[in-house]
Amino acid sequence: MDSFVEPFVDTDRVLVPSQDAWRQAGRVLARLADNHGVDVRRSSVHHDAIIAASTRERDFTMVTNNLADFQLIAPYLSKLTFVAPYP
Repeated sequence: MDSFVEPFVDTDRVLVPSQDAWRQAGRVLARLADNHGVDVRRSSVHHDAIIAASTRERDFTMVTNNLADFQLIAPYLSKLTFVAPYP
């Protein structure tokens, strides 16, 4: 596994959520539950919230096929950017 991960670590392409990103994700999940009735116990929503908070924190643009979840999350994380893959 190390031989697989090492090239990504060496090029700074491993995104480790910070403590602040975890807090932001928690706030997003609470708002989704309160404002939209989203069942935040779904693992995909948890994962999407932490991915969104982490990418926004690093000012990355996320490329995803999962536009629906991130469109729901975006209003709660200013400056979150994401796009669908090409084509």
